[in-house]
Amino acid sequence: MNFSMANISRKHTAFVITIISILTFGIVAALAIVPREDSTTPIAEPSEAPRVPQLCTEPAAEGLIELHGEVRPNMPFITAMLSAGIARPIADTIRKHLEHVDFNFRACRPGQSFTAQIDSSGLLHAFRYNASRLHSYWILPDEEGALYARTWETPVERELRSIEGH
Repeated sequence: MNFSMANISRKHTAFVITIISILTFGIVAALAIVPREDSTTPIAEPSEAPRVPQLCTEPAAEGLIELHGEVRPNMPFITAMLSAGIARPIADTIRKHLEHVDFNFRACRPGQSFTAQIDSSGLLHAFRYNASRLHSYWILPDEEGALYARTWETPVERELRSIEGH
């Protein structure tokens, strides 16, 4: 085997350059990961929590009549409203507004409840339909008094916990 000095030099040079490149990359990566003392991490401002919809808390004081109802087995939603004492024109108004938020009338299940607040002139003031503990449909007046429908999904925080033992 014949080794020339020129071949050894080139191999040695390539080896040294490779080692220096690996060390440089390691140092740069380490500096990028380790936070500096003078750097400040921006803290996110707490966002304003969504406003929970509410019916009038003192309906009698406001001159409102409050009617409560519940969907029963094999009972259409409109029948449940009429059974609760809601007049047909108001029930139609409720149905019309709920259509705007893609309310599925066929998905009404026994045990789901609703509350309607009606003013002294017999017009709908507000309405709430509880589809579940977390999901509800609302019809509320806006700032000008016009009714609008919306949905509400109760915010949920999820945690993963584990219990360890012997």
